[in-house]
Amino acid sequence: MFHEIKGRKYLLYQYLEVDGKWTINDTEMLKLWEMIKKHELEKQVFYTGEIKNFFDWLKLMQAENNIVHTIWDVTDGFGKEKIALIAWMNHQNKTSGAIHYMQFPAAWNNKVTKELGLISLDYLFSLRDDLLTLVGMTPTNLRTATLYLRRLGLEVIGTIPNMQFDFYKQKHVDVLISYATREVFYHGNT
Repeated sequence: MFHEIKGRKYLLYQYLEVDGKWTINDTEMLKLWEMIKKHELEKQVFYTGEIKNFFDWLKLMQAENNIVHTIWDVTDGFGKEKIALIAWMNHQNKTSGAIHYMQFPAAWNNKVTKELGLISLDYLFSLRDDLLTLVGMTPTNLRTATLYLRRLGLEVIGTIPNMQFDFYKQKHVDVLISYATREVFYHGNT
């Protein structure tokens, strides 16, 4: 799916297995992992320390219960595309799932993080008619992330003190619980 935002072209691309092959090969996934490491995103997104290397990350991305998608800046053409976002949903039940985001310089530098997040939410809600709620858990010490989820319009339930342990900072962190409902996302608060 192509999207045009602020004069740039973005492509939403699913990461899934088709006929025994992944839509993004392991070599390209390794490049994405190297970019994650370069920007130290693993310390923010995987702050509990459970994902420490490429193989841990690849296993997570390929887990059966994950629905993963990417958004690429393709303005300069294919072969020169730049990753802007990786998002996934897991912990699904009949009506809800947990959402996770990772954005990159192709989004930050072009100031399109909100728009890409909204495209991602729309994509996830479009996958299943019975998907009614998406839930996020964000450490409160990640101020940029907590502001981001509010900009996306997620409702904040509250903060749970000391809910997680930040492996990299070696301390307990409070976690902000937020959610988006299909109804509010598509129709607003009525």
